[in-house]
Amino acid sequence: MLREVAWLSDQHQLAFICGPTPFVETAAASLVTLGYEPTRIKTERFGPATCTGCGATDAIGALAVYMHGMGTVIRCPSCEIVLIRVAQTKGRYFLDMQGVRVLQISMET
Repeated sequence: MLREVAWLSDQHQLAFICGPTPFVETAAASLVTLGYEPTRIKTERFGPATCTGCGATDAIGALAVYMHGMGTVIRCPSCEIVLIRVAQTKGRYFLDMQGVRVLQISMET
């Protein structure tokens, strides 16, 4: 499927991949297989978030996300508590993370 939607490798496009580590590694390896130069593939990995309500730890990508109107609400799939709210208004973003005890973000080396 990636072959059908990716830019041709000879066009020297930058590719940006963001997500849980297994997804990022699989997508990046697939692009290299398609002929992308590894230096043209930029990645960002994110790790788990721990719920303040029930203590469950899940990758952000495994959480329930609801998008509407001005923002996005991310809920714990175990107890439905709101973990993160992202709102946009007048060119600014507001991030409310009071439902998250720990958010792990892995840095590229």
